[in-house]
Amino acid sequence: MIYLNSPFLIEGSEHLIKGHVKRGNVLLLSAVPGAGKTSFGLQFLEEGFKTDQPGMAIVTDFSPDELISTATTFGFTWRKYLESGLLKIIDCYSFMDGAKSTSKYYVDSPSALTNVSIVLTEAQKGVENGRLIVDSASTLLLLSDDAAGVKFLSSISARMKRAGYTCVFILEGGVHDAHISNRLRYLLDGVLDMKIEEVDDERRRFFRIYSLRGCRHETRWIPFSIGDKGFILEE
Repeated sequence: MIYLNSPFLIEGSEHLIKGHVKRGNVLLLSAVPGAGKTSFGLQFLEEGFKTDQPGMAIVTDFSPDELISTATTFGFTWRKYLESGLLKIIDCYSFMDGAKSTSKYYVDSPSALTNVSIVLTEAQKGVENGRLIVDSASTLLLLSDDAAGVKFLSSISARMKRAGYTCVFILEGGVHDAHISNRLRYLLDGVLDMKIEEVDDERRRFFRIYSLRGCRHETRWIPFSIGDKGFILEE
């Protein structure tokens, strides 16, 4: 069994886990729009790059250039990872926007989930023990019927686990019927939650590990901030 040699999720999250975490966990990150899910995904990939873990991103709601631009605002220098092949971006957005993709890996019709699977296979070929974000799984579900979307996410989950990838599937809270989100929460290895609350007339963000199969962990809400250094847990 291979264990992670860097923080499981992002810096600081290792203090929430009791014991070792094996590679190949596939997690669902669920929260309302604006909670900070994409920022978490970027920080998650950056944590892997610190130890030369390969990273992949399936993007459906913004272009590859926008992903790199957002990462740059956090001080992440990802263009070098693109050039070296350590980072691969699977573009499911540009086709829907009517633009030409700037990524080597792009999907002409993301509503045909088989096309996404083919491009993912091409990008992942020969590369193991990395990190993957799907931002967002919600868009892939909305572009297909619910049953096909859940089946697809379950299929790529199994495939990436076999390759030793730790994955985060991002789901928009309040968008899907409860039975869809509950099926995903059941099928995947763990669930991460975020919420936004008003505290002393200030909008605050909180994060927690709701569940993580095979591991003991804390479940309390942890405050976090998003700034020019990325997604930071505040304790």
